[in-house]
Formats: sequence, C-alpha cells, structure tokens
Amino acid sequence: MKKSTMTIALAAALLSMTAAQASEFGGGYVGGKIGANRTNMTAVDRQSPLATGVEGGYNRNMDSLLLGVDGFMDFNGKKTHTGVLPAPATVNYGSHVYGLDFKLGLPNGNWLPYAKLGYAHVDGRGDAYASAVGGNGAHLGLGVEYKFAPNWSLAGEWTNNTGKSGVAKLNNNNLTLGVNYYFNSGVFT
Repeated sequence: MKKSTMTIALAAALLSMTAAQASEFGGGYVGGKIGANRTNMTAVDRQSPLATGVEGGYNRNMDSLLLGVDGFMDFNGKKTHTGVLPAPATVNYGSHVYGLDFKLGLPNGNWLPYAKLGYAHVDGRGDAYASAVGGNGAHLGLGVEYKFAPNWSLAGEWTNNTGKSGVAKLNNNNLTLGVNYYFNSGVFT
C-alpha cells in the first residue's frame, strides 16, 4: 500500500513539473510593439516610416508545440512618396492594419520561435489616392520571443500584409520589437 501511494505521489509530482514547464508561454497576454515599416503602393516608391502596434491573444501548449490566436492592430506612419505615372507626383500615406492570426510555436525553455498566419484588413491613410487603397488579405509573420521574467517577454517579429482596391495595391513589411505581459505567472527558469 505504501509503495502505490509513493508511486502515485511521485507520478503526480513529475506530471506537475512537466505541465509547469509546458506553460512557460501558455495563457493570455497583451503587448505593444515599435519598429520600422517598409511600405510600398502601386506606382509610388518605397519608404520606411515608423510602425507601432498593440496585440493580445491566448496560447495553449500542446505537448512540444504551442498553438495560439493573436489579435492585432498596427499603425504604420505616414511618409511622402514619389509617384510614378499614373499616380500623383507625390503621395503622403500610411496605413492602419488590424486582424487575427493563428500562431504555431516551438517553445524551448525561455525561447519561443513562432510563425503566424491569418487575416488582415488594411486601411490606407493619407492623400485622397492613398485613402482609397485598402482591403482584406492574408497576414503572415515570423518571430522569436524571449521570456525574461515570469510575466514578461521580449518579441522580435517580421510581418507582411497587402491591401488592394482595384489596381492599386498597398504592401506592408513590418520589423518590430515588442514587450508582452502574460497574465499567468508560468514558470521562470
């Protein structure tokens, strides 16, 4: 009887250790990010304005994988671009992008490399020509996150999305550095 009680206690302790290790990036989170946006629109040159954003989501650990959902809003600053005919000579534009991604990660201790794929809606902001450009499309990204405290992490991320209206197309490539806050304390090693 004592052996089975000890075996059950040991098994419970080992299972709880495994669950604690798996939950490093599990649970709900919110965050902010800042970086550069490499943006281009049909018939105008490329520029690199400031990119900022906010996000929130939920991650679930599935053995050695992490599955998550991430809602985001990106604010890509305005910059004056030189036009190529038939566009105006100069166009001042930026964009607001919001959407929802599915996230697949491979947690390894305090590190989480991940890929994201989802939906984005792009709103062109700026001159009349730029404001008319927008639309729905795919949003994709690659990143790596590092947990430096039980509830805090740093994330470096590249994302891409495109909005299209008629023949005009607006493309965003963002490279950002962000800070995330996790609501669960998780395990910090």
